[in-house]
Amino acid sequence: MEDIIVIAAGKAGFSFTELAIWAGIFVLVMVLGFVVVVLLRKKMLADDRASESGFAMTIEQVEQMHDKGMISDEEFAAMRRGILGIGAPEKKSPESEDEI
Repeated sequence: MEDIIVIAAGKAGFSFTELAIWAGIFVLVMVLGFVVVVLLRKKMLADDRASESGFAMTIEQVEQMHDKGMISDEEFAAMRRGILGIGAPEKKSPESEDEI
């Protein structure tokens, strides 16, 4: 009777080899899932950056427009300041010149 219980218990459980195979499959699925998430995140961030910069102009594009005569010197200077994040030049008021 004890022999039957031992045989039945041996058949019901997993062997070490089967357990190692299933653990390997689990790890492989987790790694593949991680890679897919990283690639999707990278693509989404690239799409966001492309859509944000879609309306922005580079200094080189503004220079080309200026060289072709599409924009005036004043427009070029204003656009260049805007791209560089520099505010409009400060104009001195007549009162401040008198104080000096």
